Amino acid sequence: MGLNVLLTKMSPVEKEIFEVWKEAYPSSAYVYGLDEYAGKILVPSKDNLTRLKRKIKSLMEKTTNKEHLKFLSSCYVDLDFFEPYMPPSAATGTFFYHLVKEGINVEHMKSLAKLTCESLGQACAWLSKKKWPVEVRIITRQKTIGLIGIVNVINGDTDDSSLRQALDRVFAAATEYAKAFPVEGIVEGDFTEVFPILQKQGGNVDRRRVYPRILRDQYDYPETPDEVEEKALKWLRAWMPRLIETTRRLAEKYGVSPEVQKVEKEMAKRRCVPKAQLLDFVKELRSVAQKVFDKHIVRITPKYVTRVIETPSYLVNFIPSGAASALNVATDDPFNLFFVTTDEKRSPATNVPDLMQLVLHEEYGHCVNFSNSATAFGAEPSPLSILDTTLSLPISDGIAFYRELEFVNLLKELVKRGDLDSDERRLLEILRGEGDDETMVLENEFVMLTWRVMRFLRAVFDVRVNMGKQTIAEFLEWASRETGLSLKKIYDQTFLFLATVGYAPCYSMAGEALRELQELAVKNGKAAIDFNTYASSLGFPGRTIFEEKLYEYAISK
Repeated sequence: MGLNVLLTKMSPVEKEIFEVWKEAYPSSAYVYGLDEYAGKILVPSKDNLTRLKRKIKSLMEKTTNKEHLKFLSSCYVDLDFFEPYMPPSAATGTFFYHLVKEGINVEHMKSLAKLTCESLGQACAWLSKKKWPVEVRIITRQKTIGLIGIVNVINGDTDDSSLRQALDRVFAAATEYAKAFPVEGIVEGDFTEVFPILQKQGGNVDRRRVYPRILRDQYDYPETPDEVEEKALKWLRAWMPRLIETTRRLAEKYGVSPEVQKVEKEMAKRRCVPKAQLLDFVKELRSVAQKVFDKHIVRITPKYVTRVIETPSYLVNFIPSGAASALNVATDDPFNLFFVTTDEKRSPATNVPDLMQLVLHEEYGHCVNFSNSATAFGAEPSPLSILDTTLSLPISDGIAFYRELEFVNLLKELVKRGDLDSDERRLLEILRGEGDDETMVLENEFVMLTWRVMRFLRAVFDVRVNMGKQTIAEFLEWASRETGLSLKKIYDQTFLFLATVGYAPCYSMAGEALRELQELAVKNGKAAIDFNTYASSLGFPGRTIFEEKLYEYAISK
């Protein structure tokens, strides 16, 4: 594989920034196709983190370019904010992507095992000196369970005795690491174990001082914490009446009481896809949907490649329903992974409307965004903006969030038309099943609205919990009363985000800004599909820069 053509155009200072990025994120460099970083992981000793932050500060003095500065600032804050769950989480992801890309390469796996043991030891030496909130200790335990799970999988699949010994040492190191951040009563780390602990022991997660800086400098939010909460609550209250009305109409169709949880339960029963058929169903659905989206919503690069896989057991704590990841982006052969979770203990999509929502969000939001940007399909992003930093999250999640609303609007148009092509007809057939068009539209609108409300709740959760306004248990009980969604569903879709501070508001904050910019572009004579293709191809230069570019596009003649 050759280097991505965008990276061949780096300026001298961008080349220096690229080198520091690879040093700070060797696992990401490997995932992005730089094979010389196979078997490597950052050991988060205080000395290593201090050295890297010093390099980043030095580079910030060499450039006045806004994109460079936002990239460096995001990396700096990411390295500066460090909590105990991060080392086992990073190790789990690194082992997993090595399995995906090359299977069990004994030498690379032994190197990862050695560095993981060193990473856990170094991190424990300084992190264990602080008394951490129970919430952080729970997440640490969950992430350690994930690490042990993947180590056991590799151990069971290799005949190499030296690798087994190395993995046994990781198992022992992870077990000892978890003991340094103890929490009683967690075996698997799911809702039934964790929620009672949060009710009894939950309190302040102690991030009030750092949280505003994370929003501003790591994610490039223009909103303050208070503004994030204010916007999310405003949108929640604006969209709840529509969810209530859609719930009422669909409940009438189903013959059940007009409650969100009752309608969800009936939909799960009526439109269920058996677990054994889930992956095959998703593969068929996406093959049809891709052509419809390419025609109506966003043009997709001809180089688009996405592989659908079942979420492995050791990742289900972190991927309760589904997710997408970009691989080999630094090369001329990028592709995506689309994870589909089937574990009933989490929040898997198990019925047709839920699965459609999952496909359109992960694929025609995230994966298309990754691939269009990596291949410079509808725009030419700057070299650094195709690299993996937290700056990508508000942009890609904002696009994926708005894609959900766009799809329901498209669905309503398609059922009114009589001149459908074969792909459009097939998509409606799959979504309709044995029902009628009106019920099918209501089902998809109901799912879109419940997720829309959930994303507003995520933003409120992130602010209130990280700023010490509510405990997690208090938030969950408030949110369930406010929306009618189940405690478990809200827990599954909010608590895990506590380990990625600042991430949860990405969907709604950036997605609503994107909606307004698209409306401005259409008002000025641009086609929505042209706007979407351009937006999905810009890479991840930082949200404020991204929105500036979209505004300029929207008002251009």
